[in-house]
Amino acid sequence: MLDAFAEAKTKLVEEMASLGNVAKPEIEPQDGPKPEPQHLETERQTPQGSKQDEDAQKPVIQAEAIPENQDQGIQPAQPPATGDSIGLVLKIAYRRICDNGETPRHVLNSWADEDSDNATNWLKAHYDNGKHAKNLAADVITGLREGAFDTKGDGAFAMVAYLHGASNGISFNVLDVLGGTQKQ
Repeated sequence: MLDAFAEAKTKLVEEMASLGNVAKPEIEPQDGPKPEPQHLETERQTPQGSKQDEDAQKPVIQAEAIPENQDQGIQPAQPPATGDSIGLVLKIAYRRICDNGETPRHVLNSWADEDSDNATNWLKAHYDNGKHAKNLAADVITGLREGAFDTKGDGAFAMVAYLHGASNGISFNVLDVLGGTQKQ
């Protein structure tokens, strides 16, 4: 097999040389053992000033409830700080509910207690912000433009929670928020 490869390579180099301006290199097939690969370092290093480096220095914004007398619009639906799983849990929940047709109750019951508590608190903060909205349409458009809301994943759940908070007579219920993204 190695001989066939060397012959093909030699033929290709000769054809390239016949086209002109290409020097014919010496090709020596390796009969001996191949050199051992260098072992990779276990720590991954990124160049200074890289996007990852910049992202690591940016503060992560989490939704927080605002005082009743202030309308500061919506809070971003960014995934929480590194190590927290709320964003991932909600993205997976969205796929299970909207794409796979699972019930919100089944999805909620499958979560670990910590994930359930964290996601519920995060969604409740969006609900509370919606209760204090003064210009709902502008807030929703701004949220979609800035990435706080989305039509899928955690952004969709954040928007449903916000809209439930802005609606009169709807109390916070995480099952209603999860179910608010289901296709009708």
